[in-house]
Amino acid sequence: MVLGYADSFDTMHALEGYERLLLDGMLGDQSLLTRSDGVERLCEASTPLLENPPPVEPYAPGSWGPDGVRRLIAPHHWSLPHRR
Repeated sequence: MVLGYADSFDTMHALEGYERLLLDGMLGDQSLLTRSDGVERLCEASTPLLENPPPVEPYAPGSWGPDGVRRLIAPHHWSLPHRR
């Protein structure tokens, strides 16, 4: 049996996101895959947060989240749509 991955999937058999990602990796297209140095940097940046997590801030259902989010992104701000 001969199976060519690149020719085996048409629009009728469209792939879901992770299926496509895995297929691209198998075919040698690594453009959407994270490189090892990126994974290492993520671990480096997230380790302090994982070792000493901030307290959970409750917020009202349907809101844009807790007030502490403003401190998290300062000096920037969210550009959120106005609610009606």
